[in-house]
Amino acid sequence: MKKWHLLSIGMVAVHLGYPLCLLIAKVLDMNYVFYSQLAYEIVVTGLFLTAGIIRSVKKSPATRWDWLLIPVVILNGVCLVASAGLRPLAFMLVNLICAGMFTFRQKPCVRILVIAVYVPIVLFASWWGLIYYVFSEWKYENLLFQAASPSGEYTAQVMSVQTFDVEKEVQVVKNTHYMMLFGEFRHKPQYLQCIPKHETIQVQWLDEHTLIVNGKTYTIE
Repeated sequence: MKKWHLLSIGMVAVHLGYPLCLLIAKVLDMNYVFYSQLAYEIVVTGLFLTAGIIRSVKKSPATRWDWLLIPVVILNGVCLVASAGLRPLAFMLVNLICAGMFTFRQKPCVRILVIAVYVPIVLFASWWGLIYYVFSEWKYENLLFQAASPSGEYTAQVMSVQTFDVEKEVQVVKNTHYMMLFGEFRHKPQYLQCIPKHETIQVQWLDEHTLIVNGKTYTIE
């Protein structure tokens, strides 16, 4: 009995990796970036289905952890949709079918309750993820020029930014990053100023923590 509990816990845990990394990044005020989101989606779905097939073949008993399968699939799926758009919905659907097989092994009245609760949540969460993705994609950035600080700890980047208009933007990125699981934590850029597209930007490092942009001095921390 204990091994089935562990396998059920593993099915829950496999979908919590990315949301947990996003939470850590939020606490640290950093960004979490995949090495390959598609590879992550394939691996997670493969592990989840494999565990589900093993439990089905062995006719494992239901566990209390099965109640968490659908919520964690939804949570992970929405985070992925917000990051990459429509593609993760296909993986989310496959994982939901697998999760539903174990959740719906309960009494008929429980099945009806689960459907009534989770179907609206899945629809709402999916639309929320897509809307977030669409709005985040409204800002287009193109790197025009970059200059590393004397020791290489920071990089000043001149970007061409297009939202409703085109302008130039200077941002400073701290180059240190921290690997974790299937991606890495990166420092958020420090935005300095925006300049109309027709103006020239001159960027020069005075020292490791002092940047001059068009004659104006900025202290970088």
